[in-house]
Parts: sequence; structure tokens; C-alpha cells
Amino acid sequence: MNSDPVKALIRHLTREYAKAVAAGKFPAAIRVQVDVGDQYDPLSWLASQKEFPKFFWRSDDGGRVLAYAGAAYIHTGSDRASTGEQWEDLRSWITQEPSLRCWIGGSFYPRIHGREWSDFDAFSMVVPKIGFERDPISAHWHLICQLVLLERQDGLIESTLADLATIFYREDHSAISFDILSRQELPSYENWEKIVAAILEYIDAGDISKVVLARCLHLEMSHYAAPEAVMARLLGQQGYAFMCQPAPQTAFLGVSPELLYHRRRDRLDTFAVAGTRPRSQDEWEDQRFKEALATSTKDKLEHKQVVDMLADRLKSLCVLSKAHGKGGMVELANQRHFYQCLRGRLLDGVNDEIIINALHPTPAVGGVPTRKAIDLLASVEPFDRGWYAGTIGWLNRDEAQMAVGIRSCLIRRTSWYIYGGAGVVRGSDALGEWEEIGLKMKNIMDVIDGR
Repeated sequence: MNSDPVKALIRHLTREYAKAVAAGKFPAAIRVQVDVGDQYDPLSWLASQKEFPKFFWRSDDGGRVLAYAGAAYIHTGSDRASTGEQWEDLRSWITQEPSLRCWIGGSFYPRIHGREWSDFDAFSMVVPKIGFERDPISAHWHLICQLVLLERQDGLIESTLADLATIFYREDHSAISFDILSRQELPSYENWEKIVAAILEYIDAGDISKVVLARCLHLEMSHYAAPEAVMARLLGQQGYAFMCQPAPQTAFLGVSPELLYHRRRDRLDTFAVAGTRPRSQDEWEDQRFKEALATSTKDKLEHKQVVDMLADRLKSLCVLSKAHGKGGMVELANQRHFYQCLRGRLLDGVNDEIIINALHPTPAVGGVPTRKAIDLLASVEPFDRGWYAGTIGWLNRDEAQMAVGIRSCLIRRTSWYIYGGAGVVRGSDALGEWEEIGLKMKNIMDVIDGR
């Protein structure tokens, strides 16, 4: 570890900026980092930062952790489809600086219309400015600074150096104190029964075979809770932890069991997760739940649809793809699911933009066939999904991890919007799917109940 990591980082940054100016080739991407040791609390640091947007990520195994505040470059768009030029710019920057890390987030639908999501756009691409990263191999923390220089910008370098001077200031983020003032189910259970019945009619008619119907639980709290405090309590759960704060007192966060894909250079892993049963502290009951999932025709059908769709879509992305390892179950704290990894070798020219557009949404969050299911969802769900079940993650030249934004909630001042979905297929019943979603919301509700 450097005896004074901030001074060391400033020296590196000043040197790299001088080299970029001397070369005179703009845009120029810069990334510098210094070791700060093996112990650090990134959420306390993040809570103290005044620059937005803020980002947090923890990988499933806890090895890689990212915490960033501020933006060296930011592009947001109200339509997820019109982002080609920005992707091209990003590819040129990460070619120049391969370790440059970019944060990507996007909505489930191509556009957002819900007022509760007004601080979010349908698509966000951010090169974060200052942050901390935990290296998954060495387990050491690094202080990072990234800049994207569109031209010579002496003022930018001066302001960045000033930001770095106070980088280690931290606040206590841990307190959560509120009462629930009101609770609204969207839809109500009565309307949920009607919607499920209508979807089953479509399925019986043969037009659609699966629709992943979602619920939203809207809670009004007596006081605001810092998203960092909520995130800290969620970190005890297994999965990919994510948090995006585009503005003060607004955040989308969760711990997702579902990674849309993991790219390592030209190797692509994608994951089929579907079918749900609860877990139990009682060993006999837990085994009974496990056997119920293993023998469920409905849940097997749900999982097979996800596997088949991913396998089909990988054909357009990969020169060779196949199931990787033996399929089985992934067991989380409160539930278990069927699980299968599919692996392929990317074709030349296939990049992250193409991968995201090809894989999302999967049948695990949309339905089968995809377009018909999504159109139906848009007409029957009484709320805007926003970033729920969208894509959220990071990338650089050699690696990318993109999670599906489920097991998640939107915090907007004193309002909480908690989301969950369940696959409606032939054989589904309204009460069973309602209870399954309640189980999936439990990770967020445990934070509220255990405050």
C-alpha cells in the first residue's frame, strides 16, 4: 500500500494528463489507480460523496466490489434503441485504455413513462470518475480515477485534483429509522386474479406460452433511509448486488440471482434461472420444498423455455455454444431455482451492445414468445417497470458483467417501490404466483422488518 495513496494518485493523474496533452490526440481516455490496502468500507465512503451519479456493485462471490461517485462521461437517452453512436465512442475509448470501466443501466421497456422513475432514463452509459475497487484476485482495494478528455481541459484536471484532496472523508451511513405510513399493492389481489385468468386464456388459445407478470408494492415511509444503509443490509444475501443513484435521495438497488451474461474477452457465459420454491430452516421441510421443485412440471417447463431461448439466441452471437456443466439448482437464503449455464465463443465483431440487445429480455423476465408477451405485459400491468427487470452492470475491454435488475426496489425520498415477478404458464394459479412473488420480495422486506 502507498503511504499516501492520494498523493500517489495525483502524481499519476498529472503525468497521464500531461502525456495526453503532449500527444494532442483527443478524445483521450485516462485511468489511474493506487493500492490502498485490504480493508475498506466503500458504502461509508459512497454515502459521504456529494457528486452524482453513484454506483455500487458486488459480484456473486464477493470477490469484485466497485463503488464510484461522479461521471467522467455520461450519456442518457429516453429511448434505449437510439444509442449506437455512444456505443461506438465507448468502444474507441476502451480500445485506447482497455481497463477503463463503464457503467451501463437500462429499462425493461424501450422507454420510461412512470413519474416515480423521473430521475432515470431508459438508457444510461457512464464512465464513472472517482471510486474504489476491490480486486478479486489480490483482495486489495484500489483508489481509481478515470477521465475522458474530449479536448484539452485544464479546468477539469484542476477540479478533479481538488476532489481527490477530500477523497477519504467518510460519514456514518448505517442508521435506518422509519415507520410504514401506507401500503399499496399494484395490482390489488382482486385485479391480480383477473389478470392471471386473462393471461391463461391467451395461453390456452395457443398465442403465448409464458408471461412473466410482475407486482409492485408501494410503501410510504415516515423518514428517508440512505440507500447505502439499505445496501449494506442486503450484502448478507447471495447474488449480484447493485445500486445506482442518479440523484440525491433516489436509488435503484437490489441483489439479483440472475446474471444476464459474463464476458471474458471472447468467452460468453449466460445463465438460465427459472422455477421457484422457498427455503426452510427446518431440514425436513427444506428437503420437501426441494423435491417439489425437482418434480414440478410447471417449473421445469418455465426453465426449459429460458434454456431453449438462450441457446437459440447464442447461435447468432457465438461460433460455438453449449450447456456448460451439469444443470441443477441454485440455492439462495429464501428460495431455490433451476439453473443452467450456457457458454459460447463470440463471433468476430460481436460486442456488448449486440449481446445485450440479443439476450434481453429473457423468458425469465418477459415471456414466450418475447414480443407478444411484452406487448401483453405493457397492457395489463398497472405500473411502469422502469429499470426493474432491465439490465445493469459494468464493462471494460476484456470483461463485462450484466445483471438482470430483479429482487430490487426503487427508493425515491420516502417512497419505496418493491418489485417481483412470476412466470404464468399453463397450470399456473393466481394465488400460487402471488405468493411466489411475495417470497421474491422478502429480501427487501427483511431489511424493512429488521431495521
